[in-house]
Amino acid sequence: MVKRPLFLDLDGPILDVRLRYHSVHAHIVASLGVQDDPLDLAAFWEAKRAGASGRALCAAHYPAVDPDEYTARWIAEIEAPERLRLDEVWETARAALDGLRERGPLVVITLRQHGERVPGELARLGLEVDRVLHASPLDGPGWNSKERLLRAEGAREGDWIVGDTEVDIRAGKALGMRTCGVSCGIRNGELLALEDPDRLVDDLAAFANLVG
Repeated sequence: MVKRPLFLDLDGPILDVRLRYHSVHAHIVASLGVQDDPLDLAAFWEAKRAGASGRALCAAHYPAVDPDEYTARWIAEIEAPERLRLDEVWETARAALDGLRERGPLVVITLRQHGERVPGELARLGLEVDRVLHASPLDGPGWNSKERLLRAEGAREGDWIVGDTEVDIRAGKALGMRTCGVSCGIRNGELLALEDPDRLVDDLAAFANLVG
């Protein structure tokens, strides 16, 4: 029997992106004149996991910062090579990927402006997957972009998609896929639960145990 692929979001379920995100944020607000940033790494990440956009952060904490300027700089910096080098693999994710590979091909699906940089990042981190699917986060609603990628790849009803945001869950549901939210990433469990995924787990290792 042909093994069906597993579709895995990259940033959040596999990669710990906290340092990259906060590094970009801290650089932006400092360059725009903020001297005493009220958001350290923990506070910033808590806000992001609660769904705060850059505009919301500016409104709540940086009234002197132009939210359009913040957003433009975020887009320009978030995938710069020196920022990507801050990404790390979740300790539990590496072993989970090894176990999941026995179940079927591993297909990473991600929204990156520079998707061509993903294979190099995976190689640097010592991660092996079977396919990388990518689309730009600037090309319309994220869930719609991921749905198109999944459809083109032949994803079908009953296949699994694992992700850490509403984008992944909505894209999977649009194709009748089984959806699993992991709460270790860019959205907290409360927000993911609102999307009603088929499963909601702590991390990729818990998903591997679920399907293993």
